Amino acid sequence: MSLSRFAATIVLALLSGAASAESTFTRADAERFHSIATRLAVATVDITQAMRQTTASPQTTNCLSGIHDAGASVTESVTAAWRLIALAASMRDEADELLVVAALADSLAATNVAMTGTRQTINGWMGLCSFAPIVAAKGQALINLVSETEQMVGPVSQKIRGRLK
Repeated sequence: MSLSRFAATIVLALLSGAASAESTFTRADAERFHSIATRLAVATVDITQAMRQTTASPQTTNCLSGIHDAGASVTESVTAAWRLIALAASMRDEADELLVVAALADSLAATNVAMTGTRQTINGWMGLCSFAPIVAAKGQALINLVSETEQMVGPVSQKIRGRLK
């Protein structure tokens, strides 16, 4: 079992217990972030497969590689946020939960930076390889997921601000 699967198993096991009534986050919050993290990871794997299957120019492969790396970066950031949300949802002690929520605030700040950088990077690679439809398709699919993630981060950030006041 890989380390990330092991960590996911632990987080989901923690969620199986009932969290305190005043928890900032719920299991549903964690599941939404898990879903987007999984979809980002699948999109990144899909790009890897496209890189292996493409018989186009080396430039196309390089562009796909650049998009892949940008996607992997944001996937890691979103996965870290998901794990902290899941942990916060399972906390029974308010002081412990506040520590996790504070860590989540830092994690989401890094996620926002990663998403901004990802969007710019992908657009750059798509422009460089505008002749390759596979680059445009894979890049746009990832940008759509980044946009969806951005919409999720806003409400979570508001919950954090409200909790850390």
